[in-house]
Amino acid sequence: MDQTLTSHPVALQSQRLRRVLFAILAGGSAHTLLCWIALQLDFFRGGEVLFYSLFAALWTGHILFVLFMLVGLNRRLSEPSMIMPLMVWSTTGLLATALVVDQVRLCVMLIFFAIVQMGVLQASLRQFMALAGYCVLGYALVLGAVCVLARSGGCAGRMDSVGAVQCHGAGCHAGSVGDLHHSVPAG
Repeated sequence: MDQTLTSHPVALQSQRLRRVLFAILAGGSAHTLLCWIALQLDFFRGGEVLFYSLFAALWTGHILFVLFMLVGLNRRLSEPSMIMPLMVWSTTGLLATALVVDQVRLCVMLIFFAIVQMGVLQASLRQFMALAGYCVLGYALVLGAVCVLARSGGCAGRMDSVGAVQCHGAGCHAGSVGDLHHSVPAG
């Protein structure tokens, strides 16, 4: 029997769990792989210790989502599919890693569209607007923090290859792909 058309509670729970597992494995693996490549290319500030600590925390959160569903506690929630909480958790993970990567920050943030994709048929427009607002505001805070760190750390002349932010000692300004110039990262 096709489980997508049944209203049997066990089949619905199984379907929810499969969706969450797919979202976590596909999106989480892509995010981890991209940041691991950034680590190998020395674009991950903080080095291996920060990378492994951050991703241990992110994957622990993902595993807790799955365990929460396996135990069946999600059935008590108003949104038993838990898509919105998972999208918020995943977006928070993207914002955390966007703070500590250089040169591939915008590539990390593009994974946001994959996160949104997992809830496209289940979340309301209001939920999408709230998530998009959270992501935009969070990314603005990340870019502001990067500028503050750049000023205090003295990385004058350093710029993301995608032109997201350009910091020159005393000030920062947003750049665009059109005004890219080749600069050699400090360090």
